[in-house]
Amino acid sequence: MRANLAPWGVVDTPPNCYTPCMKTNKSLSLGLNFAAVFGIAMLFPLASAPAWLIAIQIVAAAAMARDKWAARLRMTRVPEATLLSLAAFGGSPAVLAMRYIFRHKTSKQPFSNILYGICAMQVLCIVLIKIIF
Repeated sequence: MRANLAPWGVVDTPPNCYTPCMKTNKSLSLGLNFAAVFGIAMLFPLASAPAWLIAIQIVAAAAMARDKWAARLRMTRVPEATLLSLAAFGGSPAVLAMRYIFRHKTSKQPFSNILYGICAMQVLCIVLIKIIF
């Protein structure tokens, strides 16, 4: 007799927030993060650059906190690509700060190297903008 598989991939078990085998769509979670950032940034239309930086810092810090919480409870984690994308779009100070506050992802070498590379590129861009203008 064939087992009855539910859409969430668990046999005869309803989904809840403690189901570790629920699969997440990476592009959906990334899209929701950016929708949240744009929504927060739109609250301050006159000062869009500072609003963007504040919003991306809040979302990046929340994503790192959510990933640490999920790691402790052995739940579905926030993909590293999402965390690095948030860092690349301006949330690198928050991601770096949360790494040391939560002691999270400090020993992951590919993640650390990419994050430091993103930070270096952002500093280089700021220096070039200051030189040009």
